[in-house]
Amino acid sequence: MCLHCVTTKDDFDDPKVKGTEIILMVGGFSASSVLQYAVEKVFSTKTIIIPNNAEYAVLMGAVQFEVNPTITSCLTCIATHGISTTSPFEEGVDPEDKKFINDDGDVMCRGRFKKLVEIGQNIFKFEKFEEQIISPVSSEQQSVAIQFLIH
Repeated sequence: MCLHCVTTKDDFDDPKVKGTEIILMVGGFSASSVLQYAVEKVFSTKTIIIPNNAEYAVLMGAVQFEVNPTITSCLTCIATHGISTTSPFEEGVDPEDKKFINDDGDVMCRGRFKKLVEIGQNIFKFEKFEEQIISPVSSEQQSVAIQFLIH
């Protein structure tokens, strides 16, 4: 079983969720009667399920997953996640305003996005990912700051 997060009516055009007939509303806003009415009106052909205490469903799911990771076999990323990196500057690829020369005299690009997982990617339980090696920008560097980004 794979869980897919659908946030707009257009998301139902995605082949991964085509044929979905059930909408499970969870989270704090799911308790809103205004939102419930709007969802029922827009998705009148679908079965809408709103559990009791829907505002706690996400929290309870996280707790249950921690206690029993076999509850689901995979999750689908709803955003692309990555880190900001400094890499050798690529002429014609990198913007000039990101170009700088490090302490060793190398021409570098600051703030390049390195994708770790992308939107729509299925992450399977206990899946191993390629090791990511983070190196100093120069031989004089004493520390590193990692900036995680979501697109």
